[in-house]
Amino acid sequence: MPTLEAEKISDRMRAAISLAWVMFSRKIGGGLITINKEASMQLQYAYVLQQLAPLISFHTEETLEVELATGVHIDGKRREIDLLFTAQGNGVDHRIAALLSG
Repeated sequence: MPTLEAEKISDRMRAAISLAWVMFSRKIGGGLITINKEASMQLQYAYVLQQLAPLISFHTEETLEVELATGVHIDGKRREIDLLFTAQGNGVDHRIAALLSG
């Protein structure tokens, strides 16, 4: 299971995605975050993930970014994804796409 302190940035990213979701869900359950539309859900989750991003960067050459409502090409077709979490480090790009709506 990936951890926030893992050596590989891709593992740290997966752990951050999971932790952000747990934190986000618990804040909704506890009444600290109110969701009234899909867009507000995406924005609030992205905010939690964006707060974690600097905490999982351990090297000066690592950069992390959270992008909302992004279009990507998959198998020659354009797809819309709710959130794209990207990282660059050591000459390697990592991407994790998330679909938050049903």
